[in-house]
Amino acid sequence: MQSSVLRLQPRRQPFEVAVDSYRSGFFEVCLEALETHSGSAAAALAARCLLRLGNPAAAIQAIASVNVENLDNHDRAELLMLGAGACGRLGRDVEAESRFDEALVYAEASASAALEAELVAWRMAHAYSRGRFGETELLADVVRDIEPYFETVNRHFLPVGHSKARAFEYLGLVATTRENYSLQAALLRAALSEMTHPDARDVYFESNLLANLSFFVREFDSDEEAAFVRDRNASIEWNDGLALQRFQVLQSLGWANAMRGNHVGAFRDLRSAAEMAPNVPLKIIATLDRAYLARELNQGLIAREELDYADTLAGTVDWNAISDEQIRALLALAEGLAVVSPARARRYHERYRELAANLSGKFLARFDRRARAEEMVAEGKIARAEGNPARATALLLEAFETWDSLGYRWRAATAACELSELGAGTSYREYAERETAGRPQSWLANRLRAPAV
Repeated sequence: MQSSVLRLQPRRQPFEVAVDSYRSGFFEVCLEALETHSGSAAAALAARCLLRLGNPAAAIQAIASVNVENLDNHDRAELLMLGAGACGRLGRDVEAESRFDEALVYAEASASAALEAELVAWRMAHAYSRGRFGETELLADVVRDIEPYFETVNRHFLPVGHSKARAFEYLGLVATTRENYSLQAALLRAALSEMTHPDARDVYFESNLLANLSFFVREFDSDEEAAFVRDRNASIEWNDGLALQRFQVLQSLGWANAMRGNHVGAFRDLRSAAEMAPNVPLKIIATLDRAYLARELNQGLIAREELDYADTLAGTVDWNAISDEQIRALLALAEGLAVVSPARARRYHERYRELAANLSGKFLARFDRRARAEEMVAEGKIARAEGNPARATALLLEAFETWDSLGYRWRAATAACELSELGAGTSYREYAERETAGRPQSWLANRLRAPAV
């Protein structure tokens, strides 16, 4: 009986296994490795995992397992800081601020610049989540000014550089509230440049930064940024838990290749994105990307095959169970099917609108003009296919003006092509021609040579 009990007990693993699992993005594995460990370091690491897994209540429980009164200044400040972050995510703002204030007293007494930097970074994130963007910027600047001048030993779990990367990330998020997307791209690049310290290895955080930067590689068509993202993509230790981020990077690199006329590379990346997609709606989106590109390159049979496959996949999804941005796959389906089946496209569009109306205020199309422009393009194409050129022109004109004002030039050029074909004026074709002049082998240039119908 005794040996049976012993076999049921968790096998003790070195604490370093838990640390390495966290840095590699294996948060469940990290928690499993921590089962046989106790003390402040184990509680802090467990809290970090649970916050990453979206369970702040459990993070607070992990922290509560340790009596902070018996800890030194550093360990006490770290647990108070993580507890404050967890309280903030639970909406317990008064308690969060109280814990942050108490943590600051012990952090300053700890003489740890890395700890102080992370504490300010947590307050910065909390301020941003409450819409206090000016305070977010001030706190980000404080983080960037902290230097580990007086530290002889790197005791803290994260180096100063990691917190500086978070500061750049949040400055970029504030930039998006002002629609300054080129600045956000530069700040994301700066954030990634901080993730070079060996103790800053954090595959989950790095992959998120890279995925966000990859969107701008696609939209702004920068050779330098595309090379940077592709090189960084090759250096990341990808795993199954990072499937969403890898999907986003591959999708963006596929469109970057398409803009340069590397269509083989584009189809390869988009196919890899579909294979990597962590759920069916994202697989549908990647499949529709390939269908769109094939159609623009006059590969009608391939385009129709991809469309049919995406349509079939859509039938396997319980759309009522989706309560986030994944429903945009329905919008992509509506746009993709507009030319071949306007009636089916309209049904998908109506389903999308029905579901979108019930989503929370965080749904992108509620406040992000880019998401709204995508909606107008899809509905405009459906209206055109239904034989309503006036409605199509009005929608596509608004989308064009949105994309152009945001600096999303090639997206504006695709809307301009549609407007030109609808007879809205020669200026739109001229706009598209200017944008394709430096991309003569792209699918967009191909459309101007042989407009799709």
